[in-house]
Amino acid sequence: MRFLACLFSVLVIVILLSHIQRCTACQRCRSDEECQAPPPTPCPYGEYINICGRRACLKAPGERCGGPPRNSFGECTSGTYCQQDGRCHGCAQATMECFD
Repeated sequence: MRFLACLFSVLVIVILLSHIQRCTACQRCRSDEECQAPPPTPCPYGEYINICGRRACLKAPGERCGGPPRNSFGECTSGTYCQQDGRCHGCAQATMECFD
């Protein structure tokens, strides 16, 4: 019986932590002006609208991408794709810079 109680407790903790991570992954824009604000740094590989509704820079070949929850590390630039290792692989169409 104690085993089941411990197992249930662990399950509840995991679910709560998962929910907290989703809730804190990003903050939604408070206004259209805030959503339309450019990213803090120039985006040589282009921009996209992230899960939070904000403009963000596309990732270069070799940069970190994907991630839980919901692509929180970002999307890869055109010509590249997010591999299971969490990096953008392929060649960027704009610069022909590659990462394998």
